[in-house]
Amino acid sequence: MYEKKAGQSFKLIGKIRSSSFKEAQKEWAKICYNDLLNGIYGDNYIELSKITDNVKEDGVYYNGELFMPNSDLHEGIETFREDVYTWEIRDCITVKIYDEGEFYSEDYFEKENDIVEMYPKEDGYTYKIIN
Repeated sequence: MYEKKAGQSFKLIGKIRSSSFKEAQKEWAKICYNDLLNGIYGDNYIELSKITDNVKEDGVYYNGELFMPNSDLHEGIETFREDVYTWEIRDCITVKIYDEGEFYSEDYFEKENDIVEMYPKEDGYTYKIIN
């Protein structure tokens, strides 16, 4: 998961582990949806239903406007915006890093080239891509 404030660059703030990127998108949607309902971003977000609240679509509403549809829970999301913040998830490569043949750490990268730059073979590193 990456976060940025308006005018700034994205920075890594966390990870979602899942069997696929599509599942990660669904998990990310659930996290954001629940954070809205639990007041993480203020108390103005409420869940409304087509059946009981006479709205066009089930979801989380902010001041009477649909903010996040319930369908996002089934389809998943990659980006979430609230106020001046933007969060996103990216499909990353999971890698096990070895130093001189011994397990060193597990890490995540967007591109394989990034692995080589951070863990050069000249320094004794090798890696194994897990997904």
